[in-house]
Amino acid sequence: MGLSTTMVRGSLWRRPARTLASVLGVALGIAIVVAIFTVDYNTILHSQPDRGEGFVPDLEVRAPGTLGDPGGTLSQVEGVGISAAVYKASLQAFRDADPRSPALGVSLMAMESAKVAEMGVLVVESGEFIGNEPNRVMIGRALSEQLRLSPGDAVWLAPPARAPLKDCVEGQVVSQEPPPPPPRMEFQVDGVLAYENVGQYGGGAVVVMNVGAALELFGDRFLEPSYWVARDPNVDVERLEEGLAQNFAYDLRQGAVVGQKADERAFRNGVRLAGMLALGLGLFVIFHTLSMSLVERMREVAVLGALGASRAQIAWQFLVEAVLISGLAGLVGLFGGLGLAKLMLSAGITSLGVTSTVQGVFDVPWREALGLTGLGVAIALIGSVFPLLKAKGSDLTQGLRGEDLEIEAGGNRGFHVLAALLIMGVMPVVFLTLVPLVGEAGRELLTIVFMGVAVLLLLVGTPLLVPGIMSVVARKLSAALARLSPFAGLLAARSIARNPSRIAASVAAIALVTAAFVGLRGLTGSLHYETKLWAAEAIDHKVFFKQLQGVDWRALAEELRRDERVRDQLLGVEPGSFRVESPFRVVGVDLDEVGRFGPLAEDEVLREAFANTQGILISSRVAVQRGLAVNDSVALATPWAGVQQFRVLAVSDAYGYVDDAHERAYGVVRLDAFRNYFCMDVDHTDLLAVRLAGGDGFEEAREAIEPAMRDAIARLGGKPGDVVMKTGSELREYELFDILRDFLVFDVIILLTLLIAGVGVLNGQLLSAMERFKELGVLRALGASPRQIRNSVIFESCVIGAIGGLIGVGLGYGMVYLMIDALKLLSGLELPYVGFQWDYLLAVVGAFLVTVLAGFYPVWKMNRMDPVRAVRTG
Repeated sequence: MGLSTTMVRGSLWRRPARTLASVLGVALGIAIVVAIFTVDYNTILHSQPDRGEGFVPDLEVRAPGTLGDPGGTLSQVEGVGISAAVYKASLQAFRDADPRSPALGVSLMAMESAKVAEMGVLVVESGEFIGNEPNRVMIGRALSEQLRLSPGDAVWLAPPARAPLKDCVEGQVVSQEPPPPPPRMEFQVDGVLAYENVGQYGGGAVVVMNVGAALELFGDRFLEPSYWVARDPNVDVERLEEGLAQNFAYDLRQGAVVGQKADERAFRNGVRLAGMLALGLGLFVIFHTLSMSLVERMREVAVLGALGASRAQIAWQFLVEAVLISGLAGLVGLFGGLGLAKLMLSAGITSLGVTSTVQGVFDVPWREALGLTGLGVAIALIGSVFPLLKAKGSDLTQGLRGEDLEIEAGGNRGFHVLAALLIMGVMPVVFLTLVPLVGEAGRELLTIVFMGVAVLLLLVGTPLLVPGIMSVVARKLSAALARLSPFAGLLAARSIARNPSRIAASVAAIALVTAAFVGLRGLTGSLHYETKLWAAEAIDHKVFFKQLQGVDWRALAEELRRDERVRDQLLGVEPGSFRVESPFRVVGVDLDEVGRFGPLAEDEVLREAFANTQGILISSRVAVQRGLAVNDSVALATPWAGVQQFRVLAVSDAYGYVDDAHERAYGVVRLDAFRNYFCMDVDHTDLLAVRLAGGDGFEEAREAIEPAMRDAIARLGGKPGDVVMKTGSELREYELFDILRDFLVFDVIILLTLLIAGVGVLNGQLLSAMERFKELGVLRALGASPRQIRNSVIFESCVIGAIGGLIGVGLGYGMVYLMIDALKLLSGLELPYVGFQWDYLLAVVGAFLVTVLAGFYPVWKMNRMDPVRAVRTG
């Protein structure tokens, strides 16, 4: 034990740079995946808004009156897990049957209680759930305290005295004479609800009963049901919404699907797979380090054996050393990753982009973080033990003579096969078990996974399959550099020729990071171009105004048309205050205004259909995400006319965009639908978009529209100083900036993987220097200058950087199309393909600089060596 411990200590401390690089390579890979998962965990956990006092179910559905069996039809929709009918109404509650006892107004929730209980929204504080027996109820905590009721007590309930019947006529609410009050009924309290979920209704003054009891209590009064739905988590949100939209109107609570929408799933899955690639690169660095150190270790094993060390002692040395390196890497990676996650969250960097909602919060998912750390440590440990197997079967006599040192093409091949199996086979499977991809395990997700594995295949396969080709290419480049410094170029070429696998492995690591950078830039370039195309139709010729203090927008439009500064350019105005969320954003527009531009001005048939039918224009984002096309039907839930069907008349982004809480997925209907179905005042607005004509005079009109608007507000008696203006071009630039900002998390990952790649190159150069100490000592003794030694290493680094950068750009450019196709499939975005972008060359420059910087430490190490000692000891 003493000899083994001494050997381990000597091995680790005698080569501190090798030890540090091995630990750092694995630790960075572990840190990245731990940080990514922790950031994603906190993003989803803290991006869900609090339900607050007004509990809202995750998904509430309403059916049109013409649908015969709403419950049965709903249960057939793919993605519906549990559905339950729910009736909401008001009640009067009494402590006893005395007609003189005061009434307490409460909320009624009549429901299929057994199904609702499965959804987990009924939390009983005392007593039990109501069964199927009649005249049994559960009550909220506030009602229990106010009427001093406990489980087993009786409570008397009655519908409230009928209020005057109301109807919406021409946008006005009108009332009629109410009927006489109804009688009371006695119920038994089975349970008291905690002040959670359903128990929050009415501030806790709520009664929950079965549907049959409620229908008996209300008699001939009409109760309109809605349906609460628990989503099947194995079905994507878009597929569920597409199925619901055929027959139902629905409200999907946004907090319930944070990170679940198509574009969010695509973003989160991209981040997770980027983390998997980073972990693979970190593991590859340690495998590469161990592979290149086999030569040195075989000589060490031979010497130890000749000095009398047993096979068991040698094996124990390798095992303890492997455990120490892997364990230390795991600890550094775990706590480094958690620290990195905290920094990212503090800066607002999340797995859904940059936001302030996660700042100041930090929860650690210990189970997953420890699992990911264990994965990295286990695979690194397996790779670290490989030299033990090599040492066990080595010939000590050959090792002493140096014959076993020529293992570049033979012994290392087995090592690379092991690395390929671990990194490409075991690691992705275990990783995706610990950190599963978000969404359905369909063809789209598998495409991404296979693409990531293909990149790993290239990474690991390069040093295994093509070291000879890489050696030839590298020698050609180094020969060109030899013209600048013949002796240094000759040394570089000789080093490359002797170590083709090391060169190929370093090139592969640099190429992977370069390809990732190019792929990411290509993806953001596509998103930029798509945004510009959208902006050209939706906002480029518009100016948006806020804080108009409920001005009469029609009078305001007439005032603007009288203004000589803008009247020749003003095509139309769009009030922005008239919008609802059901099931997506729906905006009301005036045909007389929007009919002056866009498709409604160009297509007379479309204009007639929009004017005379119950139609809707949908944006391209809605059409793609929900699978809607012209002539499809969209169900909208309205408070005054129930569920109404609107026919899709066209797909266009020309109308309806609202800067306030901007959303690109929306539909546009006529304003009279808001007047008749939502009983809204459609004459006054706080938001207005002004559409200007293009061509000559546009810039002058855009500059003049703000003073013209303020003057018009003043003439109408408003406060012009409160008006806020934003142009369409400003919104477009913000959207473009938002893309870069949201992809900041990928930039962080790429920078860290670039650091891992740099560690790999440094490791290779350092090990090469260690193997050549005797040769370099002879050269120094013969008069070679430190500058010539330095230039040889720098030339070699330049070759690695140049080849890795160029291969990475080529590979990344090809990956751009795959990544765009994958994002189109996952997110439903119509993304265009972009050509070559000049910032791709930044990847080559970055790869070149990293490899050159990685060569400075080996140069410093070489120039500090004692030539006499190097010649004597090697």
